[in-house]
Amino acid sequence: MWVNVRGIIERTANGTTEIIIQKRNKPDEEISFELPGGRLEEFESMVDGLKREIYEETGLKVTFIQNLDQQIITSHNNVTVECMTPYIVYQTTKGKVDSMGIIFLCSADGTLLTEGDNTEDIQWISLENLHHLMNKSDVTFTPVAKASINRYLTDKGFSHSIPN
Repeated sequence: MWVNVRGIIERTANGTTEIIIQKRNKPDEEISFELPGGRLEEFESMVDGLKREIYEETGLKVTFIQNLDQQIITSHNNVTVECMTPYIVYQTTKGKVDSMGIIFLCSADGTLLTEGDNTEDIQWISLENLHHLMNKSDVTFTPVAKASINRYLTDKGFSHSIPN
């Protein structure tokens, strides 16, 4: 089972909330929109992995992670445990890849890359435009992105009308 971290990277521009989406561009996979993030390395902390993945894929440096101030790290008998409250936790229960992941709400600064680590078309998008894009039949999102963004948009007051 793969363990992944992803970020819903928020900013406010001209009074409008925007997040980053990007196209996943991996060999032998359909090009689809996704949220920045990826697989944790063995024994890598969630926070370190999130920062690394976002930087590799977008060129941005994470400046804020929601609930990081409540993080608890304990160590005993050569075992270290990191505990914190994420925004979303997901698990694939059927499909090609067995994975679970943690999605954090965060902020980041810097200049977006034009292409990142297996990513392209990295962009800030308003929530209104994102909701519209997700309802278009000719636009594809990864299953994890579709479920996670749907949850996020619902929390932001958008109707739960995004097709499965």
